[in-house]
Amino acid sequence: MTGPQAYITAVVYALPGLIIGFTLHELAHAATAVRLGDPTPRRLGRLTLDPREHVDPVGLGLLLTVGFGWAKPVVFSPAYIRTGLQQAAVAAAGPLTNLLLAVVFAVALHAELATSSTLLDRAVLNMSLGQGGPDVILFNLLVEAFFVNVVLFVFNSLPVPGLDGYATARGLLGRQLPDVFRWMEANRQLIYLGLILLIFVLPQFQGGVNPLYSTILHVNDFLYHHFVDSSSTVVGSLPNIFNLFQQQ
Repeated sequence: MTGPQAYITAVVYALPGLIIGFTLHELAHAATAVRLGDPTPRRLGRLTLDPREHVDPVGLGLLLTVGFGWAKPVVFSPAYIRTGLQQAAVAAAGPLTNLLLAVVFAVALHAELATSSTLLDRAVLNMSLGQGGPDVILFNLLVEAFFVNVVLFVFNSLPVPGLDGYATARGLLGRQLPDVFRWMEANRQLIYLGLILLIFVLPQFQGGVNPLYSTILHVNDFLYHHFVDSSSTVVGSLPNIFNLFQQQ
């Protein structure tokens, strides 16, 4: 399956995992802030499992079309979240939740592989999305959910202004390295340009490597090897929506 049909099928498979990943990521931010004494997320209705309160339709749409998107950010008050350690805890809660979700989906994949007679034939795992029986379809749903949560974990962990990784690093190291973080804040545009060049421009050249996607695949392979199938580390080659972006 290729072309628009492959893309539409991949989107359908990816949506459940993305919605779960976005929702629990933002809920983790909100719950951590509330646990640390900040009532703001509760007052703004963010302490909920309702995806409508967390998923930004524009951000989700862009993620599914260009491979880059966002959810609705959780607002917290510095009047309650005062220390750097508290700020780091709120920021880190989101990506760590995506990592935990990836492990949960990996365990589910392992259970399905161990119990499904259809999936004992590993050849069916390389079928195009949308092909195969119920077991293969469920496997592809779980692969997508696993993969997109690894993507959300790795991307949001980047130490780039505006992302959780940066907020975590600033909370932990802001006092020790104030000049570094001031420089990064003052040069956001330059950092964003560098990130765009690394992710979107560099791979277009012959032999170019997308370092972000490479990191995602390494994390994927590590988790897949340890939680799904110790005899295989090929999840990056299995059908998933981000492979389609890499092939364009």
